[in-house]
Amino acid sequence: HEMGKRPKDAKVWNDDLLRALTCRVWHARDEQKQVLITTYEKALKFIKEISKDIWLKADGNIANLPVSSSRIPSTAMQKIIAIVKGDEQIIPDGMEEFDKDCEEYEAPPVSQDHPYLRRMQYRGGGYAIL
Repeated sequence: HEMGKRPKDAKVWNDDLLRALTCRVWHARDEQKQVLITTYEKALKFIKEISKDIWLKADGNIANLPVSSSRIPSTAMQKIIAIVKGDEQIIPDGMEEFDKDCEEYEAPPVSQDHPYLRRMQYRGGGYAIL
């Protein structure tokens, strides 16, 4: 096949990467790990903006993934590369409940400990709907 053209049997990773990163965002939110939330949200936005198919070449490089991009944290890029190369599961064990593709997915409850929500509960009444 011609240089740079994806073989028919090569897996396209875009959707699975979006699914994997979305799951990790929800998991980080559940654990209230702001750094991870930000990291995975940046990675999610980055992958969404890639219009070409992301696929693993025979030489181990990943097509259409700008791996040296400074737009996302290197930890997120390492995670993406690990998923595409098969070193890491799309949905890791223990994170199934955060997988939006799974049948019984429910958005994790928002922590009631958030200052904004505390303020809203404290004021109550008409302020709650503003």
